[in-house]
Amino acid sequence: MARQASIIGQATDWEGVRWDVRECRPTIHPFVIMIGWLRGEPRGKGGRGVAVILTVELARYLSDTRPRDVVLPLGQTTLKRLRQVLDVRWSWDDWWAARQDDLLSLTLQAFCAKHGCSMGAASQRRAMMVNKNGSKT
Repeated sequence: MARQASIIGQATDWEGVRWDVRECRPTIHPFVIMIGWLRGEPRGKGGRGVAVILTVELARYLSDTRPRDVVLPLGQTTLKRLRQVLDVRWSWDDWWAARQDDLLSLTLQAFCAKHGCSMGAASQRRAMMVNKNGSKT
């Protein structure tokens, strides 16, 4: 006898597509991870398997959070696939450039406390910026 999964609700993904929800996983964030199937699609043998539903909240979180800071009940392969769907590519150069003013004006300790990075990384990046610009100002 085939196993039957229970549908516990419906959800809409970041593109407005409707899904049937089979499972909700709690997170430490103000959203849950939902797993299910595209609504109306064949399931099981010859059909689709379950997938993580890329909700608006999940999409925003993945777009705004550094890969190493992501805390979700999902594996790394799934997270990489979801970022690929969103066309999110993390760039450390962009991250540092967006914080250049703070890096050059704050102490290393203050910068690291504010932005959550190591003193070594901040020190090296500051030295690179100073050498590139010729001076700190």
